[in-house]
Amino acid sequence: MTPSHAFIERGSPGDPPVIGKPTRGPETGVYHKIDKGSAPDQRATWFGVVDGKLRLQTSSIQQHLTVVGGDPQWTDYQVDVDLINRASRIRAAPVKWWNYLKFGLYGRVHVPQFPETRGGHSFVATEIGDYANEGYTASDHALQIRVKYPEPPILNRDHSHWLRKTKILDYDAWRVPHQQAFHLTARYFGNHVELWIEGQKMLSGIIPADHPGVRQGRIALWTFETWCDFDNIKVTQLVPVAADRSGR
Repeated sequence: MTPSHAFIERGSPGDPPVIGKPTRGPETGVYHKIDKGSAPDQRATWFGVVDGKLRLQTSSIQQHLTVVGGDPQWTDYQVDVDLINRASRIRAAPVKWWNYLKFGLYGRVHVPQFPETRGGHSFVATEIGDYANEGYTASDHALQIRVKYPEPPILNRDHSHWLRKTKILDYDAWRVPHQQAFHLTARYFGNHVELWIEGQKMLSGIIPADHPGVRQGRIALWTFETWCDFDNIKVTQLVPVAADRSGR
């Protein structure tokens, strides 16, 4: 993990966003960004490999952490990964920073200006979180499949604009376990997508025909205003099974 551009900072009104480069700890090898005016132990954002696991952690409402991999020509595949959601950190004692619990896996990812997005990125998310975009539901138990469309680069987002660029394909309640690993499986085949937890199918959806990821795209891991460890990630190509002579 040697990012050259990793953070988009809020710039002055009317000016383009500022692309920032993170600092890498010489002892841990973990990348971090310290908020202006914060003490070194109050780093809002950091990522890297910790104890063999990829850790993506942020307490900043302005930071989505996304690690993109794979080939943009990938079509049908299954992604397996173990997830561990950690406790939220204390941002400013004695107030504990809100844990947004938003993390998961993206498939059919497109980033036209890779590695920078400039708003043009899109994906099909199989994600876990406490904000499900359906009726502004806020709790600590939610699963959803969501498609995000390309959008122009913007710094301030109102809800009406945001909801026009994202669409929920399926949603259900599910309490997020803390401090323990659980297994997520995401399947992308044709224009179908499924989310499985611990071998149980939880959600499914049909990717809209006008979405860039309807047939192919990369994969990604992500968090927003929380931290999550990712381990044992595996991508398997899915191949259609031919019907036998009886037509089954």
